[in-house]
Amino acid sequence: MKQLLTFWFLAISIPLMAQRGVANYTRENGLVSNEISDVAYDEKGFLWVATDKGIDRFDGQRFIHFQHDPDDKNTICTNRIMRISYDPKGYVWAATMNGGLIRISTKTLRVRNYNYQQGKKRGISDNRSTALFIDSDNETWICPHYRGLDYYDSKRDEFVNYRPTDQFPKLNPRYANLFSSVIEDRNEKGLFWCASLDGLFSFNKRTKKWKHFPLSKQTFLETITPIGFEGAMRCLEQDGKGNLYIGTWGGGLLYFDKNQGLYRRFIYQKAEPPSGFRNNISDLKWRDTRYLYVCATSYEFLLFDTKTKEFIHYDDSEKSIFKPHRMARFGKQIAVAGLENGIFVHNESLIFGRHERYPFDLQKIVFHPTRNEWLATNSSNNGEAYFNRNGAGKTYQLFSGQRDNEFFFSTPHFMGRNGYVIVSSDRFVQLDANSGLRVLVR
Repeated sequence: MKQLLTFWFLAISIPLMAQRGVANYTRENGLVSNEISDVAYDEKGFLWVATDKGIDRFDGQRFIHFQHDPDDKNTICTNRIMRISYDPKGYVWAATMNGGLIRISTKTLRVRNYNYQQGKKRGISDNRSTALFIDSDNETWICPHYRGLDYYDSKRDEFVNYRPTDQFPKLNPRYANLFSSVIEDRNEKGLFWCASLDGLFSFNKRTKKWKHFPLSKQTFLETITPIGFEGAMRCLEQDGKGNLYIGTWGGGLLYFDKNQGLYRRFIYQKAEPPSGFRNNISDLKWRDTRYLYVCATSYEFLLFDTKTKEFIHYDDSEKSIFKPHRMARFGKQIAVAGLENGIFVHNESLIFGRHERYPFDLQKIVFHPTRNEWLATNSSNNGEAYFNRNGAGKTYQLFSGQRDNEFFFSTPHFMGRNGYVIVSSDRFVQLDANSGLRVLVR
């Protein structure tokens, strides 16, 4: 079967950014586009990237491009990808701007496209989707534009639609039926929370019943001056008590007390009146049990302290992630989609953590795609390399004797099963964490 797949090997190492060691991958490194709308990890730790020019899969060493070919129906149906999600059954699902729904097998890399057909029962409800969600039963749900939820029945290979306006017909379907994020309740299996343009909805998977939690001055725990965007919800996270943190399209961060059914609001721009554009939050992810990572769209990457209820802004010297949009995590590794600047990937134990001191200036660095380890070198003729695994580091001297003093050693690479290779102007050196250095070619 013909597939329009392009393989791009990462031929250069990624320089460290700022003081936090964030690796930024762009078109210069093989990424198909710098405009990234979403990211997702599969079970092997491969990163799947949604772009305006197709889908990329990155294994830490090379990019594989999936792009549309109008002459080949076995390629993805369009290149404008909006959301992407991994299904543990072995598939990556991609929602598009207006081209349909895409499913890719992570084992065979075969593509399956689903398109809306007017009058067809049990098909997708629209060619445009705004979110994807995999529940605790590993079942897939799609959020078609203005049409609530589509449930994918994998046994019958068909879709079933559920909309809030079927139960609340007086609501405006262009607001109530448009979801940007869906999560499952941590404590109630089968209870879904849906972020809409008309406030918060819950959906019971078993009973198929909806509940609506709209916003008004009466549904806030304190008296506020509304920005006007609070009800336009965009992303969700839940704490251990079952309460929700909600990012909005300009109304800042909301806290929803599940038991009282009431909200609180927190904004990271204190200007009067607050700027809706700047208080736009596109994604939330837990860093740990206290802090939330916050993607302030087109602005900056923040932390929110759920104990003090304060946003944490970083000094310019600490900022390495620009115009963040979406996030994904694999173990301690976190990837951030940049709207215009490619993807930012690093081990989250080093992102916005404590300042580390190393035996020399780290100039070039390469990360293991799934393990908590990395290799760095400098760009001087000292010829030094620093290998770090699980926070424990070791320095290697890459030359011995006066004859090697002119040697310029600077570029590390991760080579999959072959481990790490360092390339210089006159030799290749392999680094094994157990046995040390071995010169391959000189």
